[in-house]
Amino acid sequence: VVDRAARTSKGQDLLVELAEALQAPVLDLFGRQNFPSRHPLNQTERGRAIVGQADVIIGLEVNDFWGVINSMTDNIVGTQTRRAKADAKIVTISTQDLYIRANYQEFQRFQTADVSIAADTEVTLPMLIEEVKRAMSGDNKTVAQKRGEDLKKAFNQTKERLLQTAAIAWDASPISTARLSAELWAVIKDENWGMVSRDSSLSNWPHRLWNFDKYHQFIGGSG
Repeated sequence: VVDRAARTSKGQDLLVELAEALQAPVLDLFGRQNFPSRHPLNQTERGRAIVGQADVIIGLEVNDFWGVINSMTDNIVGTQTRRAKADAKIVTISTQDLYIRANYQEFQRFQTADVSIAADTEVTLPMLIEEVKRAMSGDNKTVAQKRGEDLKKAFNQTKERLLQTAAIAWDASPISTARLSAELWAVIKDENWGMVSRDSSLSNWPHRLWNFDKYHQFIGGSG
């Protein structure tokens, strides 16, 4: 799970290298331009299912890790549900533990971790990738390859579903956010473009339809 992980274009390349070494799904929380939107290991649209199936969840500079692992109904009862499996191992690599210093700030709920590493993710990634590659035996590579094939199939199915969903109410008035995003993409796709805001107000349709693969193409979240 990546949030503010990639500080430079090199950080994005390293995240891709790590994901491909493990053939592991990546969930992007859009704090920065972390991971190519059309890479088959980008499983952001399947986030809830991926978290529920995972044996290990690694958070890289995640601002609200509790919100990844759990869900809450914000009503008078305040029902909380854990999305992740009870025995899922939780690992964090983040600098955020170094600057939390009070209980009334915008850091969301505290999420305990089995392994908490206070470190800069981008600086840490080359060493982590080296160790991962060293640990990947023949059997591990076979399992990873099969996982990657399954994830690619799921990615293609999700992409097709999103295109079908985007076509719903195509001729509605006012124009739908999906059509607005699709029409914009047709105009800018061959230009050197960049999105300098979040796209949550457009129901994340740009990230669902556009090809974000260069670091300068997305400014990330506020803060």
